[in-house]
Amino acid sequence: IAETIIYTGCIDEYFGYRLGHLNYRTVRFETEELQQEDYQGNAVVNYTAREVPYTRIIEHKHFEFGNQPTTVISREYSAEWKPGLEPYYPVNDAENGELYAKYKALAEEQGNVIFGGRLGQYRYYDMDNRMRSVDGMFYDIYDTMLSAEQTLNELEDIVRDIVAKGIEECTDQEYEMLWNYQIANNLLDGI
Repeated sequence: IAETIIYTGCIDEYFGYRLGHLNYRTVRFETEELQQEDYQGNAVVNYTAREVPYTRIIEHKHFEFGNQPTTVISREYSAEWKPGLEPYYPVNDAENGELYAKYKALAEEQGNVIFGGRLGQYRYYDMDNRMRSVDGMFYDIYDTMLSAEQTLNELEDIVRDIVAKGIEECTDQEYEMLWNYQIANNLLDGI
């Protein structure tokens, strides 16, 4: 087992909900295969208009530059979360902020666990802020670990398993792990 653990799951779950459940938002997907080569020309298009019931459409083939004669899209809808569903986003209000502060205090006592991502840090990140957070977190980790290269080698098997499972089957945590792995790999290439 590694000396330092990076945990990107729900911070309240890590501690067995001993202080209570934090609230989250989740998403549900409606996926369909369309009998056309291309639907939107991009992997992800976000929709912010109030009258549109979904928040984004994902066209999976554009993640891997597919050229299949048909395409698969997923419409993403925001949904209420309850235990048993996969959490995606924290609920930023006073009550959850106070509970998270208590969990954060427990996390700071851990010493060898780094809590990261929007579930581990109970914070919503826009992509630019998320990149800065991951970038900063990586350098903090790199400074404290004996061998970042060894850590990447250990992650390769995990990442390979996630990729083999297929993009449609990835959880949010797995997407985040893939993203973090790619960033770490790119940073090490530059060092």
